[in-house]
Amino acid sequence: MSKFTPVKARVYIFFENLLLYSLKLLRSKRSIVRQLDKNTKNGTTFSDVSREIDDLSIIITTFEARFFEYTIPLIAALRSEVNLPIFVIINGNYSKNKNNYMLQEFLKELGKFTNIYPTAFSNFHGCAEMWNTGIVNADSDYFIILNDDIYVYPKLIKSKLAFIRELVSQNGLVTFNRSFSHFGISSKCIDEVGFFDEHFLGIGEEDRDYFHRYESRYLRKPHNLSTDIFYNFGDESRDNEIEKNSKGKYSRFNTIIQQEFYSTQPEGSIQGRYEFPVRRLNEYLNPRPLWKFRKSNYKRLSE
Repeated sequence: MSKFTPVKARVYIFFENLLLYSLKLLRSKRSIVRQLDKNTKNGTTFSDVSREIDDLSIIITTFEARFFEYTIPLIAALRSEVNLPIFVIINGNYSKNKNNYMLQEFLKELGKFTNIYPTAFSNFHGCAEMWNTGIVNADSDYFIILNDDIYVYPKLIKSKLAFIRELVSQNGLVTFNRSFSHFGISSKCIDEVGFFDEHFLGIGEEDRDYFHRYESRYLRKPHNLSTDIFYNFGDESRDNEIEKNSKGKYSRFNTIIQQEFYSTQPEGSIQGRYEFPVRRLNEYLNPRPLWKFRKSNYKRLSE
């Protein structure tokens, strides 16, 4: 009997997952097209229009543990159908690794794709700062922000890019499948609500904070699009030197900051992503104050 080596196990799991995703796509394709078109005003598709979109960028955040298993396949899937600029924000390790061989190899692989703009941190930075950095670097009107462990069905996203862009234009912030693992946001929303709060130095709570600030500004919750365009692997790899909260997923530091910034408000009406109304105790200070100034004066550089 042949030995079932770890390599063979990985190959087996790969083909098993590939079959499952293929079946999932075949089963959902009709329903998702019907669902998306039902939400459009005129019921038309956007396949032709999507080719003309030039004000939308894709931002992907990643780190060493997911370079080759998740990020490269995600970019390859996108590039098979979509030529939007992709901004890859690469996090570092909490204990800075002097040997950045993995990063160099990753950058080489990124160089095989067109219209890719990588930004690398030498050590660990929080999720809020990574999202903000991607938004500033992309400098677009609209952004689709993806975790690296998201898979995209390329033909589905290509045919619905204009629809997603329109949803983001109308709502400012659109979550996909009720998750901040993948969402769309507009430059206008950033102007009016602000950037993600970089006081959350780790991972977690920055999304709930933004939900609350969004609802406080617009008096409604962000729009959610339930769709099979995206599949979230939910990879569990984390920087193990960052202390986790009791649930073992997000940064303990961010949980503490959230408790310092918010308190319950039983008589309040602003809930955000919480199960009960809360109020923010600390005033929000926009971490990127020159954003509006730059946007307003950028064209003057050529005068």
